[in-house]
Amino acid sequence: MPRIITFNSKAKTRKLSPKEKLAGENVMRQCMAVKPGEKVLIVTDTKKQKIEASIFFETAKEFTDQVKMVIISPTGEHGQEPPQKVANLMLQNDVILAPTTYSLTHTQAREKACKNGAQVATMPGITKNTILRTLTMDYQEVADLSKKISGLLTMATKAELTSPSGTNMVFDLKGRDGISDTGLFTNSGDYGNLPAGEAFIAPVEGKSKGILVFEAVYGDKKLKYPVAFEVKKGLITKACYKKRAAKEIEKALNQVGPKARNIAELGIGTNKMASLKGGILELEKIYGTCHIALGNNAHFGGEVDVPYHIDGLIINPTLKLDGQTTLKNGKFML
Repeated sequence: MPRIITFNSKAKTRKLSPKEKLAGENVMRQCMAVKPGEKVLIVTDTKKQKIEASIFFETAKEFTDQVKMVIISPTGEHGQEPPQKVANLMLQNDVILAPTTYSLTHTQAREKACKNGAQVATMPGITKNTILRTLTMDYQEVADLSKKISGLLTMATKAELTSPSGTNMVFDLKGRDGISDTGLFTNSGDYGNLPAGEAFIAPVEGKSKGILVFEAVYGDKKLKYPVAFEVKKGLITKACYKKRAAKEIEKALNQVGPKARNIAELGIGTNKMASLKGGILELEKIYGTCHIALGNNAHFGGEVDVPYHIDGLIINPTLKLDGQTTLKNGKFML
């Protein structure tokens, strides 16, 4: 059985800097609206507990006396379920923050916690610099734009995505709803990432086609050069150029199985404070960029349930929804 460590409200981790305190308090007050007496759970791992998780653990105690932090080993892959003991614990709390190495967003544990009424903010791969750069801002502006774009995605039946690096994709959106990642998770059952700032949708399986080119990053992997893949019938079929990075991605996909090749998500970044300095959690939120995820989409309107969900970034994209230009070379045309 994996080792699990639990801290309660009386435990002390470290003294926070003024800016760390400001970021943590903003998350508790604006993003999660933590109320006195509510049960707050910080789910983290051994790589994130000392710096990132401590910011939220210490500031949560200013809002409620019911705070707990549970520390696990890194799960090893985005979308992997946490230990059952932790999944059970998530069902017993009102507010859950998950600064972890790997994402818990697209897991049954998170989904069940939300169905049970929890408000959940997941933060896969978050760093102290990302926290200080992006979590002190007013998220109402991010929320307004994200909701507008998700509404356009919901109304659209077809999306066309191109980029200067060679992306040329078509997606079927019929019957699928756009989702807004606003950063405001203040109601029972709300969930999303922090930092927030995207609108996304699960394209219809088996329909996506074209050429997909990832730039700058794929998951936790920084890309020295763009990596291009051919897409047929909703699946990545092969790399267009046998670069080392492409081979590594294909190897990971093969280890999981064919469903990992599914075009799972089309997303648009809406956060002006997000920067290329961060990891994929922050990169996919960069204002005017797009990202495509492979693998699991069962937890946001799709039909593929597989322990794999990895995003790749597309810079300066042009996005058309039912022929209407929403993004042109990375600039919103609203």
